[in-house]
Amino acid sequence: MKDFQEKYNVFQSALDIPEPWYVFHHELAKEETLHIYIEYRSGAVFSCPNCGNTSCKVHDILDQDRTWRHLDFWQYRTILHARMPRVKCESCGKILTVEIDWARPGAGLSLFFEHHVMSLMVEMPVNAVARKVGEHDTRLWRVFKYYVYKAMENIDISNVSRIAMDETSRRKGHKYVTLFVDSDTKRLLFATLGKGSEVL
Repeated sequence: MKDFQEKYNVFQSALDIPEPWYVFHHELAKEETLHIYIEYRSGAVFSCPNCGNTSCKVHDILDQDRTWRHLDFWQYRTILHARMPRVKCESCGKILTVEIDWARPGAGLSLFFEHHVMSLMVEMPVNAVARKVGEHDTRLWRVFKYYVYKAMENIDISNVSRIAMDETSRRKGHKYVTLFVDSDTKRLLFATLGKGSEVL
């Protein structure tokens, strides 16, 4: 029993899964994919995704497990599985699926996996990253766009005093991208397809 518990504690610690969630099962499939199953403890309460009330009891459970691609464990492609509870909030009256700590709402990739591929994209094209991690590039483009748009929403340009504009060819056939850069910090402020007066 002790060896059994220690085995799951390794996954629990590596995944950084918070209470009331815990790893209760794993299996290695023939296609060299590691499946890790996560469950919540009996009697657990959750926060309401709408109003933040922290004492919501489980109302029901979604019929199908949700899955997320995670960082590989050793040489094995790793998939997380969890049954997702819905809570009924006594404060706002809504019945909603709980939000989890290891992935963004609606994303099929764990936060660890997303951060890993974003770090690779700093040095590699998206299609090369997709080949390296074994995912379709359109899935990784969605991750890329989410974090870029999020960063752009939070960008502070209140101290920008000088802007430089540059046009560069993005591929053969004279297809251009125009870049707008803070002249003092060399920080990219905006990029858009096209060139000339139409982009201004």
